[in-house]
Amino acid sequence: MAKITTATPEQWDEIGKCRQRWLTEEQTAQYGEDGIRKFVKLFLRRICNCNPLVFIVDSPFTAMWVSAELLQLYRQLNSQLNSQLYSQLDSQLYSQLNSQLNSQLNSQLNRYTGVWWNARAGWYEGGDILGVPRIPEYDIFLGWNRLCPVWMWDDRAIYILKRPAEIHWSVQGMLHNDSGPAAYYSPLFALWSIDGIAVDEQIVMRPETQTLEQIDGEKNADVKSIRIARFGWPRYLRESNAKMLDTRDNEVEGTKEALYVAGDQKRLVATCPTGRVFAMGVPSDVQNCEQAAHYLQGPIKFNLVTRT
Repeated sequence: MAKITTATPEQWDEIGKCRQRWLTEEQTAQYGEDGIRKFVKLFLRRICNCNPLVFIVDSPFTAMWVSAELLQLYRQLNSQLNSQLYSQLDSQLYSQLNSQLNSQLNSQLNRYTGVWWNARAGWYEGGDILGVPRIPEYDIFLGWNRLCPVWMWDDRAIYILKRPAEIHWSVQGMLHNDSGPAAYYSPLFALWSIDGIAVDEQIVMRPETQTLEQIDGEKNADVKSIRIARFGWPRYLRESNAKMLDTRDNEVEGTKEALYVAGDQKRLVATCPTGRVFAMGVPSDVQNCEQAAHYLQGPIKFNLVTRT
């Protein structure tokens, strides 16, 4: 098979448009439920010759609710079937049948996130633009990536989660929104993220309502840092009865510094002329502001750069 070694400016322009579409438009594209359901049935018949029920949902909670309702319905049918069969079947056959039915009905809802497959879909589409011969599964693979970003299933049905209605990214390409959902699916379901770190609604929308117990009990170090930053370091140090160990004017950095200990944490708090306040963690053996600054600067001399 001949290799493709050249491409026209028009092809590269089309590839750029393809890339932009997968990065922007496709992330929140909304497709009709009938079309998604028809495609999923076609896809599953082709790859596994099965024909389950297909539900299009706007949240995982909807999928769980539908799954539970179906399970309840199947249990009712199972109970009726058992009562009818018990009088007709011998005990050994009944026992085996009952065991098999119970094993099928007690299955959990499985899930898989295939959003990252979009990158592969984009590569395949880019190759198609350059003239790479299509594989037989090209259309069905791209269709699945467009229509089925997340899927969940049990023994009775498959549940396709719609794409979010809106999604927000930081300049660095991280899932981020500090004033609302980072990805909004429906009133039932949203993702909350700050600088790519998964958080909850309270941290984003009502950070002032956090308690010291919530903050100090947080096990994830990144989330804890965000919790305190959103809560406010001055307030956290004040309400946690932090003890001040040392203070100084750092003329080199143009900051006023204070070293605090709160619980098992030590923090160098620095206030710059612009009024911004930074609170940076330092090891427990640091005893004063100068030692803290040396630790944060590292072995090489350079100006300390931090962010809120």
